[in-house]
Amino acid sequence: MKRKEKKSRSIWNVLSFCFGIFFFLLVWWIVSAALKRNGSGILKDPFATIGRLSELLFMDDSKQTWNAIGWTIARLLIGLAASFLLAGFLGTLAGLFRPVRAFLIPAVGFARTIPTAAVVLVLSVVFLVPGRLGFADFIPAVLTFLVAFPLFYEAFVSGITALDQDTEQALTLDAGTHSLRAVCEVLWPMSLPQIKMAGAQGLGLSLKVTIMAEVLTANSATHPGLGSLIMDCQTNPSLKVEDIIPYSLLAFILMLFLDIPLFLTRIISSKETG
Repeated sequence: MKRKEKKSRSIWNVLSFCFGIFFFLLVWWIVSAALKRNGSGILKDPFATIGRLSELLFMDDSKQTWNAIGWTIARLLIGLAASFLLAGFLGTLAGLFRPVRAFLIPAVGFARTIPTAAVVLVLSVVFLVPGRLGFADFIPAVLTFLVAFPLFYEAFVSGITALDQDTEQALTLDAGTHSLRAVCEVLWPMSLPQIKMAGAQGLGLSLKVTIMAEVLTANSATHPGLGSLIMDCQTNPSLKVEDIIPYSLLAFILMLFLDIPLFLTRIISSKETG
């Protein structure tokens, strides 16, 4: 009986998802038609946008588009990797030692609340000097780091501090709660659910921040990303303003591909718990 209920629920979820896509495309088409009737053709209908996106990916502009995708992903991964490694180290120390946690509160709070646009402007001024132009390409990675670091940090801290009393007593008798063995074999594995949740939350947000930073640093980037191409559509006479939407749709599709591993992980874990 439970299997039938789960199967029925899964079917309804799939149908609801498909209806959601249909509804989204329908609203898009209605808004596009309304703007076109008022003389604005910047928002093409879904089919025209997908057609233009295929041209950008596989026709004359494909090399530029794929290079931009590569640089955007590279900046995103650099920022995520740096934030994960530093957050893992500092978050573990903060979870084990209260003074370290108190010491890091101002820095983590600063990274969580600082306006990202302000950071882009400051870094642009710092690195837009002769001999440092190459560093401007990695300003988006710095922004990604600032966005993802607090999420991963809190995940490590909350996972380690959530240690129950029985496990803590067992670790104290075996290897000690502060030993490297306890951290690697018990504390970090116990923190995995929080870390996965932080990754799921931070991935989409980090991609948006990366592209936003690329938009703001488009004029100084020697290797343009998707954000740079979006900005060029508005400022470069040889490009079309209408291509902003296809490039934005490409960013959405890129996010879907990046989220597939996390989505599969959530499905597998839900089946295991079920």
